[in-house]
Amino acid sequence: MRNKKQLVPEPSPEQVAVERHVEALMNPRQTYVSSDVSVAVNKTPASAPLDIFKNMPPNSGSISVVSAKTAPEMPGKLTNKPIEPAPTKSLFSSVEVLTRSRDEAVPVAVTPKLVQKPLAPVAQSLTVSKPALSPEPPKPTIPIAISTAPPIDSAVPLAAVNVEKLARREEYTDAATDSAVADIVAKEGDQLLAAEDMARAQTSGPVFKKPRRGAKFRRLFTSKWSLLLIPIILIALVAVPYSRYKLAGLFIKKTLTVMVIDSKTSKPVSGALVSFNDHSAKTNAAGQASLVVPVGTGQLSVTKSYYQSYNLKKTLGIGSMVPVSRVNLLATGRQVPITVFNKLTNKPVVGAMIKVLGTSAISDASGKVTIVLPTKTSSVTATLSAPGYNDASASIEVTDSVVPSNSLSLVPAGALYFLSNSSGSIDVVKTNLDGSGRHVVFAGTGKEDAATTSLIASRDWRYAVLRTRRDGSQNALYLIDTSTDKATQFDSSPSTIYTPVGWSNHSFVYDTVRTSQTQSQAGRESLKSYNAEQLQLNQLDQSQAVGTSASFTYQAFNNVFLLDNLVVYNAQWTPGSTSGTPYDLSSQSNTIRTVGASGQAKKDVQSYAASDIGYVQTAHETPAIIDFGIYNSKTTQMTYYKYSNNSVTTDASVTADTFKKTYPVYLASPDGTKSFWNDQVKTKQALLVGDRSASNPVTIASAGEYAAYGWYTADYLLLSRAGSGLYIVPVSGISSNGGPIKVGDYYQPVLTPSSYGGGF
Repeated sequence: MRNKKQLVPEPSPEQVAVERHVEALMNPRQTYVSSDVSVAVNKTPASAPLDIFKNMPPNSGSISVVSAKTAPEMPGKLTNKPIEPAPTKSLFSSVEVLTRSRDEAVPVAVTPKLVQKPLAPVAQSLTVSKPALSPEPPKPTIPIAISTAPPIDSAVPLAAVNVEKLARREEYTDAATDSAVADIVAKEGDQLLAAEDMARAQTSGPVFKKPRRGAKFRRLFTSKWSLLLIPIILIALVAVPYSRYKLAGLFIKKTLTVMVIDSKTSKPVSGALVSFNDHSAKTNAAGQASLVVPVGTGQLSVTKSYYQSYNLKKTLGIGSMVPVSRVNLLATGRQVPITVFNKLTNKPVVGAMIKVLGTSAISDASGKVTIVLPTKTSSVTATLSAPGYNDASASIEVTDSVVPSNSLSLVPAGALYFLSNSSGSIDVVKTNLDGSGRHVVFAGTGKEDAATTSLIASRDWRYAVLRTRRDGSQNALYLIDTSTDKATQFDSSPSTIYTPVGWSNHSFVYDTVRTSQTQSQAGRESLKSYNAEQLQLNQLDQSQAVGTSASFTYQAFNNVFLLDNLVVYNAQWTPGSTSGTPYDLSSQSNTIRTVGASGQAKKDVQSYAASDIGYVQTAHETPAIIDFGIYNSKTTQMTYYKYSNNSVTTDASVTADTFKKTYPVYLASPDGTKSFWNDQVKTKQALLVGDRSASNPVTIASAGEYAAYGWYTADYLLLSRAGSGLYIVPVSGISSNGGPIKVGDYYQPVLTPSSYGGGF
C-alpha cells in the first residue's frame, strides 16, 4: 500500500550517496557536471531493460517510482524516433512526465547521464522508499513522489514509458504530450523560484536608515547630562596650569621677540640662534629675532660660536602681552669691530654678511658689525656678501681695536663692456664696475678697420652692438647678449656702409648705404632696426629714385635722431645726371619724417618743395627739441622749424645764430628721467646732470680732463679721460675723499652718437 509504513534499516553508503545526489539534482539554483550514476544507483546490467509498469520485486536494485499496477494507454503507437529537444530546458537528458490526476503519483524515467547545465525544478517533495527486510544487503531504491500541477487534460490516456527506449533517446510522436510535459516543468520551476524569493525576503531582516552626519553629536549636546558635564570638564582642564597651556596652545600663539646683546660691548649680536621649544630663528643686524610660538612653558636658548650658551625656562601667558626678552651673551673670544662700505660711493653697506671660522655677523645701518673670533690667531680670511653686490673675500685682523685693515669694501654687481686694443687687435672686453675680473668676450682678428669699428651698448647694458670688419673686407654687425656674452652676426655685406644711430629701448637703429648700387636705383639707402629681444630685422624706410640713368633724382636720409622712441630724420630729393641735363624736381617734395623703431607709424610731419631747397640744417638744442633750418635756393631765405612731441611748428626764437652754437650730446639715464652731458662753463668744461629736458643742472665735476661717456643704472656715471681711460663715479659726483675709480684703458671709437639716449 502507498501509505503503509515500513521498518527502515540503516541506509547503506551507496543509498546515502544516491540520496545526496538526487537532492542536489533537485536544487534549481546549482550548476551540475554530468556523471554516470549507474554504479551507485542501478546495479542491474545495462542489457536488462526495466519495465516501470510491472510489479518490481523488492530489493531489485533498480530505480523505482511509487506506482500503480496499470496506467491508461496513450493513443497512437510507439515509435523509435529520437527524442526532439523540448521547448524548455529539462532536468535530465531525457525525461517524460506522465500525469493521470491531481492525487496520483507521476512516474518518472531517468537516464543515467545528467545534463551539464542549470536544472529546472521538477518536484516539490522528495521521498525515499524503505526496502523490505531481507537477509541480503538491501540495494538502493529511490521512489520519487512528485506533487504535480493541475492535470492538463483528463481525457488524454497515459501510456507506459520504456526506460530502455528512453535510454536510446526515443520519444513519442504525440505533440500534445510534449506540450503538457513542457508546461508542467515550466510551472513547477516558476512556483519553486517564487517560494524561494519570498523566503529570502522574509529572512533578510528590516532595513534601517543610516543616521545623518552629526546626528550623534546633536544627541550628545542635546542631552541634559552632557550639557552639565561639558562645562565641568572644561573648568577642570583650565584650572590645571599644565593642561590649560596645552589646551590653549592648540589655538593661541604669541610672538616672542628676543634681543641679544653682547654683555661687554653692549652692542647687538647678529647671527645668534634663538630657540624656544621647536621654533628657532637667527638674530638680524639689530640683534633681534622673532618667533611665533604657542603659549605655555618652554625652554628659551641662545647660542653662537665663541659665546657662552644661554638657557632659561620661560612661560608665555595667555592674555598678557609678551615683552621683548633681553639676553646678554658673554663672549669667550675676541670682539673684532668691522666696517663694510661701497667701494664706488664710500657709503656704508647695510646687511652685509661676514662669515669666518664657522661664525657670522651682519652689518647694521652704519655698515658696522662686531664679530667674535678666537684669540689664537692674529688674522683670518673672511667672505663678504650683500644683496646687489659682488661677493668678495678679505683678510681680517683679530683685534678689538678699530683699524683701517678691517674696513672692508664691496663692489656693486654689474659688468661693463668696451673696446680694447691692448692685445694688438680690437677686442670686446668685460670687467666688473671697479675694473676687476677683466676678460675678453669677443676677440678680434687683427684685421679690424679702426675707422669703422665701434661698440654701442643699450642704456640698460642688456645688449651691445659691435660694428666691425673682421676679415678686412666684410662689413658686419654683431649683437652681444650680456647675459650670456654670446655674439651673433645679424647683418653683413662687403659693399654696404653701416652707420649706427643708437638704441631705442632694445631695438638698435642704423643706416645702410649699398655702394654696389648707383644713385639712380631705388633702395640704395635704407633705415633699419634690429630687435635684440626677438632677434628680428626690420626695415624702417627705403630711398626712392625716379628717372633714367642719364637723368634722375634720388632720395637721401639725413640728420637722423632718436627722440621719444621715434626715429626723426629728413628725406631729401637730390637731382643727378650723366648727360648734363638735371632732373626736374618740381613734382617732388622733401619731408621731415618720423617712424617707430619697429617700422610702424611712419609719418611726414612737415613737407616742402624739393625744387626750392638747397640744404637743411639741424640743431639738437635740448634733449626734447630739434631745430630745423631749411634754405630756399630761389629766395635765398631760411625757414626755421622746431620739432617737439612729434609735431613741427615755425618758431621765431630759432634764428641763424641757433645753428652757429655747439650743442652737447645728451645722454639719457636708463629710466629716461635724467640727462648727462658735457658743457662749457666759463671756458672750462664741466660735467652736468639735469632732468629730462636738461633743466636744473648739477655740476658733477669741473675738471676739464673728463668727458661724459654714459650711465650705469641710475646711480653711476661713466667718464672718459684723455680719450682712452674709462672711469666710474656715483651720480652724486666725485667725492672729496677719493676721485673716480678707473675701470680700465679702452679703445675709443671714431664714431660718437649724436642722438639723445642712443646708447653708450
